[in-house]
Amino acid sequence: MKPAIVFNISDLQRNFVGETFEDIYHQARDLHKALKQATGYTWDNQHWFIENMYGEVSLSLSLHNSSASLYDTSGAKFVDTLCGGGIFTEAHLEQIKEALYEMANGRTKCNSCKKWANDYKKYSFAGSVCNDCYDPNKHKGPDTRGD
Repeated sequence: MKPAIVFNISDLQRNFVGETFEDIYHQARDLHKALKQATGYTWDNQHWFIENMYGEVSLSLSLHNSSASLYDTSGAKFVDTLCGGGIFTEAHLEQIKEALYEMANGRTKCNSCKKWANDYKKYSFAGSVCNDCYDPNKHKGPDTRGD
């Protein structure tokens, strides 16, 4: 694994709840820069992850100025968006806990109806929809033809 910053639920509870997404983003960017310097590893992508209750890295965290996005650890499957009010809340923490639990049980969140499903279809770059929401005319694979 590349050098990364891994948060657990206690870290998020202690350091994120009540903070603005913008402040969290800037603090995490500072950690990212320090990690790059300390390891001599050069990359620009964010390598922020969240581990589950077993200490396994389970979610990739993409922080922004007013929100955050959750992906699977490969970054190939979108899981959820944390947004609203610009402040990281207990409700956001609960969304993360739910995502960790559901993903540990092999379920994926439908990007259309927002329900967790065992069976799903992938579409576009990181999208997933449950079988009930799947529309082959709408949910197509990524365009990999290039320019």
